[in-house]
Amino acid sequence: MLKRLLQDTSWSIVAGLVARSSNVLLFVLISWFLGSHAAGVYTVAFSYSLITTHLTFWGLDQLLVRETAKDPASQNKFFTNFLFLRIVLAGMAWGILYGITRISLAHTAPETRQIVLWVGLTVLPDNIINLCEAVFIANQRMALLPWTRALVTLTRLGGALLLLFAGYGLTALAWIILASSFMGMAVTLGIVLWRYVKSVSYTHLTLPTKRIV
Repeated sequence: MLKRLLQDTSWSIVAGLVARSSNVLLFVLISWFLGSHAAGVYTVAFSYSLITTHLTFWGLDQLLVRETAKDPASQNKFFTNFLFLRIVLAGMAWGILYGITRISLAHTAPETRQIVLWVGLTVLPDNIINLCEAVFIANQRMALLPWTRALVTLTRLGGALLLLFAGYGLTALAWIILASSFMGMAVTLGIVLWRYVKSVSYTHLTLPTKRIV
């Protein structure tokens, strides 16, 4: 029991380090190749995206882990419910982000707002990745966390390096960030649907409102 706990904790720490190192290394690359102004724009875009994404989590990942631990047979139902809810929340959040940037970034360069909005679209794949990671945790497959995150990190950093060496700017990097997030979503969702959740159907959407506190 203790050995399993230590292993799960270690995988969780590694997964967190992988995610954080990706952002730091990307910031360094942008600063090095494109200068401090571009690095500042990236920081703004990343901050908007991070805040928007976390505001849409609603603790559903933790609730999924808790309910699955209580009753493994309920995993399909809760994952389906929360998946559709996350998609709706992500769409609403990006719409709010669009409106906020029209006001808060009204006097900045049009490219800055465009980059913020492109990077902000990661709210959808990042929400689904987070929910899929909750399934990994609920099924005690913590080892999958750093591997899937490493795949996203390597794709993002590798693509960024290629574009930067080719002379592309921050707009192209925003596309790489978005593409790597969607790739990570496809991989994690594919694993979940292949191994853990056998069916996803909108007709099964019944939100457990009494259990959400």
